[in-house]
Amino acid sequence: MSKLIPRLWTQLVPAFPEPVLAPRTAKPRGRLRPSPAQVLEAIQAYAVAVWALEMAARFQPRSLPKGPGGRPRRYSDAPILLMAVVQALWHKSYRQMVDWVALEVGLAQALGFPVQDGQPQTISQGHYWERRQALGLIPFFFGLVAQLIRLSVISGQALIVDSIRLQAWYHHDPGAAWVKYGRQRALLGYKVHTVLCQVSQLPLFVWVTPANVHDTLVGRVILRVTAWLYRLTVTVVYADAAYFDRRFFEVV
Repeated sequence: MSKLIPRLWTQLVPAFPEPVLAPRTAKPRGRLRPSPAQVLEAIQAYAVAVWALEMAARFQPRSLPKGPGGRPRRYSDAPILLMAVVQALWHKSYRQMVDWVALEVGLAQALGFPVQDGQPQTISQGHYWERRQALGLIPFFFGLVAQLIRLSVISGQALIVDSIRLQAWYHHDPGAAWVKYGRQRALLGYKVHTVLCQVSQLPLFVWVTPANVHDTLVGRVILRVTAWLYRLTVTVVYADAAYFDRRFFEVV
């Protein structure tokens, strides 16, 4: 692990261009609400998306060579990945997201779609659904966190380690497990373990396990990996009584 983390770091942060630190247009009153295009520009999202797709391709099995025929692609997977990010941040449905990109030329250009005769050459809802499901978002998540650290949005000095249980939607889910705490109802599902920045309340690392895995077993691992991966100088760690364990205290 100690040899792997420095190798990951050398491929993670230096691969990104410098973030855009130019001041935005001020508002006379109220909160500054940047548009999706401004957010994508500030974090150099297209460059991060290209890097994330390259990293994801290294862990995917080799695909069969493309056969003859078929319509050639007009755009890469990077705009599809960024569409998924904007859709999640602005709470849009698939139909709303596709229509939004088709109507906003500036947003389409920020996402990386080609524009011809003033009209963006975007994607249909069905095609967007298919291509989005085939993309890996995990490398983009790590890349986005690294950019936010460089922008000082995430400080990483004070971290929160916590978990939440999620019920499985299928009663025979092979990956889920039963768990029961005190007088609470038994639950079949999963547990989402997170490391958050205490200042920004943004996640730095996420790990999903069956619901019966104890918090301390995962908490000490993800805390150490998070600090090593992003080279953080952690001064304070917040955790509840579920993490009061000798092994967790040794990591802290």
